[in-house]
Amino acid sequence: MDCCERCRRRRPVPAVGPQPCNSLWLGEGPGQEEDRRGVPFVGRSGRELTYQYMPMAGVTRSDVRIDNAIHCRQGAKDGDDPYPEDVEACARHHLPRELCETDPQYVVTLGAVALRIFNTDVDLEMVHGFPLEEQYYGGWQGTVFPCYHPAAGLRESSFMIRIQEDFRRLWLWRHGKLVLPYDRFPKPDYRHLRTEDDLLNVLERVVYREGFDVRGMEVGVDTETDRGKLWCMTWSPAPGTGYMIRADNPLMQKWYSWARRERPLLVFHNWLYDAPMLEEGAGIVDYRWHDTMEDAYTLGDVAQSLKVLAWRNLGMEMQEYEDLVLPYAREMAIEYLQAVSKLRWPEIVEAQPWKLKVRHCSGGKFYGGKHPSTPVLFDQPGVQHCIECGKPFEEDGSKMERDKEGKQYPWDRAAAILRDVEAKNSDPIKRWAAIPAEDRSPVEASIGTMQKPSITQVPEQKVIWYACRDADATRRIKSPLVARMAERGRRVRRAQA
Repeated sequence: MDCCERCRRRRPVPAVGPQPCNSLWLGEGPGQEEDRRGVPFVGRSGRELTYQYMPMAGVTRSDVRIDNAIHCRQGAKDGDDPYPEDVEACARHHLPRELCETDPQYVVTLGAVALRIFNTDVDLEMVHGFPLEEQYYGGWQGTVFPCYHPAAGLRESSFMIRIQEDFRRLWLWRHGKLVLPYDRFPKPDYRHLRTEDDLLNVLERVVYREGFDVRGMEVGVDTETDRGKLWCMTWSPAPGTGYMIRADNPLMQKWYSWARRERPLLVFHNWLYDAPMLEEGAGIVDYRWHDTMEDAYTLGDVAQSLKVLAWRNLGMEMQEYEDLVLPYAREMAIEYLQAVSKLRWPEIVEAQPWKLKVRHCSGGKFYGGKHPSTPVLFDQPGVQHCIECGKPFEEDGSKMERDKEGKQYPWDRAAAILRDVEAKNSDPIKRWAAIPAEDRSPVEASIGTMQKPSITQVPEQKVIWYACRDADATRRIKSPLVARMAERGRRVRRAQA
């Protein structure tokens, strides 16, 4: 069997099993035992797969075709992740032919490495045990069923429950009995409350329904911060609702007065983070509370991420903070770098002449920056020698040449970053932040610093949806988590006051 162009071991471990076959099971790569025997999944994780997990899915090893994303053993010991470049090269070399000859209806991927071959946009923690339809690779089209790798349970026993659940779900899916969650409130009521009338309207329409006991109400609560301070609070009094109140709005205290009077149960996801924000930002301290992140931790076999929990249990699609903020922060960063790329030292000197000093001249070539001695501007008339080292300046000191160490001027670096942003989709914020502070200081003294990513940079309607979605999901996720704990005999912590 031939190897891909990146192979360093030249001992490929080929696929085994019938061809054609209804299903192809794809792992990560061969371990020590597989490398020695030339057969995939015959080591410890292979025995776990064959004798413990496959029976849960209702299949035997002889029923399926088994392969790996990469055919040659990588790393010095089992468990070492292969380089992404090696995985891509090896899979591109052998997998299209394997899929064509096996012609499976579905592929079971074991672990994140195998899953990323088919879909790089999903997270295994999010989608394990959920069929992904209409996946494509090398001319093949079908369903991918992601599972955790059996080795994960050997490394960490808590993963065994998740792996068992994946294979039980695979059995249900194969028999047409897998029930997938869906969002029961596809058109939620998310709003920004600005006035007391807005608050009263919500209380009358959603809260004070006929015969409803407010003291038995559960209200999802979440906070959003900006630069370490409370920016807004969102609350969800009923599934499919979410209402935002800005921290600087006096309406926040009106809401707090209502909560203290009626004593609903406030449901948080990570109370340890939200509570200090509410106390410091709005003086909210007196309430009953429950933490769904604590429920997830107590269960031990579910994700603690609210986004993951909401999607897997409620069918709710949510957005990560970085996905919300970074596109707008990126636009502002590009505008900032464009302004920097047009600067020259004389402009900076005119704006902040006391900030720009000669650091060294290195035989006539110099670099603008802070200097421990008396300020000397390079274009100051009559200055012929560096007062620090005595070396002469060039006649035309405004050539903006690079210094002896090869450092670039800030506008040169800004221009280079902009080129990489366009050609390589580089992150302009990280690239600018990687430049030493002393090298950025002349520019920042002149036009200010690059703004850090902030929720304030995002259009209001997008912020409302994002922030209210968190409170709504927190309110909704409590019931399935508590029910799951009751099924397993886990004690649910009583509401804290």
